[in-house]
Amino acid sequence: MQKLHDWRHGIGENSSQTIQETAHVGIDDWELAVATLQESDPDFDPAAFENRFAGAFHQIQDAWAAQDMERVRAFVSDGVFERFTLQILEQRDLGYRDHMEDIRIERATIAEAASGGIFDVVTIMVAATLVDYRVSLETGTYLSGEKKRHGFTEFWSFVRRTGARTVAGKPGLIEGSCPNCGAAIQMNQTGKCESCEALLRSGEFDWILSEITQACEWKPHAHEGNRSARLYRDRHDPAFNVQHIEDRASVIFWRKAMADRLADTQPILKMATAEFCAELAKEWRQRSVDDHRDFAGGCSVGCVDLLGMLDDGKHDLAMVEIRWSATTHRVEMNGTVKDRGDWSRFRTLHVLGRKSGVVTDVNRGIDSAHCPACGAPESALVSHACEYCGAVLNTGDHDWVLFQADDMGSSEAQAWLARLKRKDRPPAAIVQRVSPTSFHSPLVRSATEASHDAPLASPSDALAWMIVTLAADGEIHANEHEAVLRIARNAGISEPMVDGLIETALRGELDAPAPPDQNATREWMALMADVALADGVVQTGELNVLAQLGAHFDYQRADIALLIAKRRTRLLRFGRA
Repeated sequence: MQKLHDWRHGIGENSSQTIQETAHVGIDDWELAVATLQESDPDFDPAAFENRFAGAFHQIQDAWAAQDMERVRAFVSDGVFERFTLQILEQRDLGYRDHMEDIRIERATIAEAASGGIFDVVTIMVAATLVDYRVSLETGTYLSGEKKRHGFTEFWSFVRRTGARTVAGKPGLIEGSCPNCGAAIQMNQTGKCESCEALLRSGEFDWILSEITQACEWKPHAHEGNRSARLYRDRHDPAFNVQHIEDRASVIFWRKAMADRLADTQPILKMATAEFCAELAKEWRQRSVDDHRDFAGGCSVGCVDLLGMLDDGKHDLAMVEIRWSATTHRVEMNGTVKDRGDWSRFRTLHVLGRKSGVVTDVNRGIDSAHCPACGAPESALVSHACEYCGAVLNTGDHDWVLFQADDMGSSEAQAWLARLKRKDRPPAAIVQRVSPTSFHSPLVRSATEASHDAPLASPSDALAWMIVTLAADGEIHANEHEAVLRIARNAGISEPMVDGLIETALRGELDAPAPPDQNATREWMALMADVALADGVVQTGELNVLAQLGAHFDYQRADIALLIAKRRTRLLRFGRA
């Protein structure tokens, strides 16, 4: 989940097309999602929730444009707050801010809901339009960007402790009131209400925004995690939850991005081991040259996913995949920073660890940038210890810290993933079943359709897989390019992003995930058919590209035609084609 400008750079520019077509991908009947929540919270009102979401949405846009995220801190997780705040610091260093005007929500609807774990989760699909361009911080004059209306689609996920109940008409965090006592919010340094001392962002009383995902990266998933994560919770840590570790990983990612930008380990001293920080500083020295230094700037995170859990005998280890994009920024000798504009997509494996026996404090599950020992905010990024209580925070004695970060295609990452695959493979007798209290879309692989625990595919996963396959012969022909662009638009992925993926693939450098087995291949092919069908018709060029993709996996053209016919019937049944 992203700098607002960069989330939208890469989403389809035609607003009506983006809103209409992206809504087809991964959205099921919202009434099923609402029923899920109402089983445990009978007073949950979808219309009221969507109205509250609209208030949160506009507050965050305003805070972003004003470069002041403190005004929304009470209802966002530390992961969301940190990524915005650190991106704003980068904007200020570069002398600009995003100017946004005439923001309109065109559609907001519940896309997914889950209940019964540590947290209830509600995800809203929002399609909106706005005018967005950069202006100078010094003079307020225009710098860059098109002064025209464009659209974007995102998925906003909110969490609340399971068992919490809706109180109709009672204001809460989004409205600026403590949901426990009703007093106007004045947070103290530990995130408590100054009137009643309730932990405001614990999720115990109200919904907290925990994640924002680009439409092209979103995929319905089981919020309780994969098999190894569930086993870890059952055997070692009853309060362990996916939301906390993904939020923590997000904070760590943005702290590392800041460290890379500054070539200074101070931003991550509290969240990465001393060994990792030393290796990172060594890497900077090896990469630097006499007259300039490069770093990945303007970062945009597509998604953060927990892949599974391991251990090394002394530490518990969490494997977290982060998908992100950036352009190379160059720092000249005189301190001038230039964006070189060479957009690239990245997949990184972050290995997070903590000492065996440490357990999760569920009350601070999404206060992941606060000291886990005393709850104070980690405000001074100059030491590995808490400024308030003195606890050393980068050893894994209290919470998850970064042990290692590698490109997914590297030998180091592949070795971790091989270990995870061996551990995460379920016994032959076990078949994943969808929880009766979880809602999932029928347009992407559901747990009831599979006998394995392989990762779900997002539209961008499947598109990157398609591009790598098509580029295997060393070129992408004009007709293939046109068909891929059309399919990408249906998934809300822009032409510049597609061209960047193609260029990277032709260089042999596109690290794209691939289906791990034949069952997953069928599911990924079904997803590509769904995306192609999102505008109601599969043109000849699209059919040819799908057939070419399928040929690499022993699909005949007739098989592809039959698949498209079946998926069209399925989409019609759910009112999506």
